[in-house]
Amino acid sequence: MGLSLVLLLAVLTHAFWFVRALETRSRDHLSGVIDYIETGDAGTYIVLARNLRFHGVFGFEQSGPVTPTYFRAPGYPALIASLWLGEAPPITWLLLVQALLGIGAAVLVYFIGLRFGVGVLAGAGMALAPMSGAWTGEIMSETLYTFLIVLAIWFWLRDRHKWAGLIFGLSWLVRPTTMAFLAFVLLAAVFLPRLRKGAIIITAVACLTVSPWILRNLIVFHRFIPVAVAGGGMNLLCGTFDIPYHTDIWTEWRKEPSLQTGYDRSDPRSEEVYLYRALDRIKADPLHWIVIRVKQYPRLLIDLGAYLYPHSPTLTVVLKFLFLVGNIAVLLLAIFGGYLARSWPQLILFPIFILLFHVPLWVEPRYSLPMMPMVIILASVGVCRLLASYRKPGSRGGLRCGHSNMVLEKTAASDKSKLFAIGPVCCRMRNAFPRG
Repeated sequence: MGLSLVLLLAVLTHAFWFVRALETRSRDHLSGVIDYIETGDAGTYIVLARNLRFHGVFGFEQSGPVTPTYFRAPGYPALIASLWLGEAPPITWLLLVQALLGIGAAVLVYFIGLRFGVGVLAGAGMALAPMSGAWTGEIMSETLYTFLIVLAIWFWLRDRHKWAGLIFGLSWLVRPTTMAFLAFVLLAAVFLPRLRKGAIIITAVACLTVSPWILRNLIVFHRFIPVAVAGGGMNLLCGTFDIPYHTDIWTEWRKEPSLQTGYDRSDPRSEEVYLYRALDRIKADPLHWIVIRVKQYPRLLIDLGAYLYPHSPTLTVVLKFLFLVGNIAVLLLAIFGGYLARSWPQLILFPIFILLFHVPLWVEPRYSLPMMPMVIILASVGVCRLLASYRKPGSRGGLRCGHSNMVLEKTAASDKSKLFAIGPVCCRMRNAFPRG
């Protein structure tokens, strides 16, 4: 019953976003030959996929010979290329696949949530999450990457380390961010002995998974490049500029001389220039850079729902306020839930990593999307514990918090939490988490 409810909510919400995205994409110009510079990241993915599909080369050129590149990761363009059957880009098929991935992420969140007694609440929260749903209608890698991360963590929680490593490796081919996360996991394992074996296996399998692409880069470019270089240097440099909120960011950046490198934007050498210029700016005034980072960092955590703004200015203000309050509430509940679920580092390490990883970098709300499934699970844990603490004295059983029949309990005989089915379909929170 619980899974059916989550699945129904996920299908309905993602059907809405799918139809909405089709209406939007029917008005843009991604169906023809496009200038990827003018259409941002979406255009680069389409061009890369087209060349991969019709020329068998991973490159940016739209005419003439195609030159290989290591600027972007191949995973997302490869997905688009695999769906490309005719002459026009497979926009409809891509959006449909992304809607299915969004539904799959909600189902995975449900199953992970069952381990903590919050399956329905967490699954429904993920199914209804507005920004995660909206981004399934964008030609961006967030939806694919988020699904892979959640799937990998699901395997990790089940101690299926080889499968987790394989999926983490595939996510690495979508976004090189995974490489930094695996390094973070290995560092955490130094202080968490029970993670060490799994962390080593996961990292080893992930490295094997991406090794063909690294070998390709080594052969073609005679350089050791762990998948791709896009984004790092530019985001670090952009994070040094004090750009006010409610500003057209890209218009301001196009005026900035530091972002003019003399290379094409898709040329990997531009990232090296960005990196050195960013370091120079940080060294010149480190205190000012810290102030800028403090001012910009909330952009990562606060989504004001711009993709849902109505025509009415009054309703827009109300919507912004509701999104602001909702974001803050979810984050606070997730912090509380993270404390309660601290015995399960597999669940909390990725959100911690994302929060730390983006401290020095330019941030946007969409950069937080990959951690949101885990944040929603932790927030659900926090909600159930708070509600359980306010139940009437003498009430029988526990808190009905959703259709889940699993509970997390601490046992004296083991240093890790165990799971036990405990009867009727309910969420019993008594003794579910350590109190200190």
